[in-house]
Amino acid sequence: MKKIFDKILLKINNKIIFMCFSIIILSGHILNLYCEHKNFYFNQYFLICMLILEIYILKKIKKENEKTQKLLSECQEIEVYSSFIAKQKNFVKNGVNDTISFVLVVFYIFSMYMVGCLEYTTTGFFFGLLGALIFYLGIQSYFQYLSLLYFAYDLKNLEIKKYFFYSPALTEWVEQLAREFNVIEKWFLILGSMYSIIYAVNLPPGTFVLSDSLLINTPCNFLFYLTWIGIIILFVIAIPSFIFLSRLFIKDCIYMCKRKSINTIKKQINMLSQQSTEEDLKMIDMKIKLINEITNSECYPLKYSRTIFDNAYTIFFSIITSVSPLISIIEQFIF
Repeated sequence: MKKIFDKILLKINNKIIFMCFSIIILSGHILNLYCEHKNFYFNQYFLICMLILEIYILKKIKKENEKTQKLLSECQEIEVYSSFIAKQKNFVKNGVNDTISFVLVVFYIFSMYMVGCLEYTTTGFFFGLLGALIFYLGIQSYFQYLSLLYFAYDLKNLEIKKYFFYSPALTEWVEQLAREFNVIEKWFLILGSMYSIIYAVNLPPGTFVLSDSLLINTPCNFLFYLTWIGIIILFVIAIPSFIFLSRLFIKDCIYMCKRKSINTIKKQINMLSQQSTEEDLKMIDMKIKLINEITNSECYPLKYSRTIFDNAYTIFFSIITSVSPLISIIEQFIF
C-alpha cells in the first residue's frame, strides 16, 4: 500500500490536484443539496485546506530528503548516507505501516460518528471518506517525520568523516538537516491545530456544560476522551518534544565532531611537544588557540537556532490545539 501511495504522490501535479479538488467540491455540494450536513461549508473547505497542506508537507519532506541525500552522496559520507537511506526505507515496514494506518483511520473515523461529529447520512459518509484520506496522509507524514528523527538519533553511532573541521555546525549536510527539521516542525504544529479545530467545531451542541463545574456530555464520552487524549499526545506533547530532541541529536553530532577535531589537534600538539624549538612552541600556541576556537564555535547551525519567535510559535499552536474543544461552547454563536 505504501509503495502504491509513494508512486501516486510522485505523479501528483498542480493540474491533477485542481481536478481532484474540483470533483470533491462539486460532489460535496451536490450531496449537501439532497442531504444537508451541519457546518457543511466550514467542513468542506477546511478539510480541503488540510488535504492541500498534507500533500504539500509530504512533497516538501520528499524534496528536503532528496537534498540531504544528494549532499551526503556528494561529500562521500558513506556511513551517514547509508544510515539515511536505510531509515527512510525501513523505519516502518510496509505491512506494519498499512496495519497501523488502517487501525488508526478506522478508529478515529468510527469515533467521530459515535461522538456525534459526523452524521449517518450520505453527506456524512462523504465527509467520513474525505476525513479518512486526510487522516491517512497525516499518518504517512508523521512516519516520515519520525524516520528523520530516528536518523538524527543514530548519528551519534556513526563515524562521521566529512565535516567542516574547525566549525562542524557549518557542515553543509548538517545545516540541511537542521533546515529540514525546522521546516517540517512548523507545518506540523499548524496541522495539529487544524485536526483539533475540525474535531472541536463538529462536536454536538452542549458537549461542554458550564454549571458548578465543567461537564462533558457526548453520545460516547469514552471515545471522546480517548480521541482527544490521542490528539493531545500526538501534537501538543509529541511535536514540541520532537523539536527538542531533533536539536539535541544534531547538537550531539556537532559535539562529537568537535571532540574529533580537538583530539586530532591534541595529537599534533603532543608530537610538537617532543621538540623544543621556538618555531614548535609557536605552532603549539597556535594550535591551542585553534582548540579554543573549535570549542567556542556554534553548537547548532546558527540560522536555524531557536528564537523567541520560534518558541512563541510553538506555544501558540500548542495552546490552540489544547483548548479548541472549548469552541463548542460558543459554536451556537458562530454557526
